[in-house]
Amino acid sequence: MQKKFVHRQNDKAFTTDGRTLHIARACSVVAEVCLYDVETKDWYILLMQRGEESPDFKGFWCLPCGYLDWDETLYQAMLREVYEETGLLVSELINHPQFMSANKSELTYQSQPWLIYDLPEDKKQNLAFHFASLFSWKGLPYPTLNKFNEQEVTDIKWLSIKEAMTLTLAFNHQQRIQQLWHEKKAWFEQIEGG
Repeated sequence: MQKKFVHRQNDKAFTTDGRTLHIARACSVVAEVCLYDVETKDWYILLMQRGEESPDFKGFWCLPCGYLDWDETLYQAMLREVYEETGLLVSELINHPQFMSANKSELTYQSQPWLIYDLPEDKKQNLAFHFASLFSWKGLPYPTLNKFNEQEVTDIKWLSIKEAMTLTLAFNHQQRIQQLWHEKKAWFEQIEGG
């Protein structure tokens, strides 16, 4: 019996110097950076509002995200995208005096995505690698956020995770936050327990 596959071939582009480039599905990274305030006992998630230079979803809120570049790992791409879009150095949070604890190795080089989203039904058909960084914090002030390019990001904030799950966010980010909250509940409980 012959197998039938339902894919289509990657497109090709030819350069003036004779190289053939294969145009394939893009790899993106998405960061679910979640802060547990030990004083208020509330969870917050880092969100950004897309600016005028964004190719799509202008004005919509979303999780920090972007594409994998050459010569970097998925984890390095996630760290870079969070920094470029919010000014936050996730890997440096452990050095802040307000920092208390984090979920296992999620703030280290060994971090792996908690979810790989590869369904071709999405318009862009990106391969999205989701990283969850959960940590507890000794109340206000929260980690400082900075906009470096207001054309790309018009606003950044720590939003209640419960509120974020009710918003219409860019891409499928509302669904991914809900999925993280429900499927990885033990991670949240571990942080809450100290």
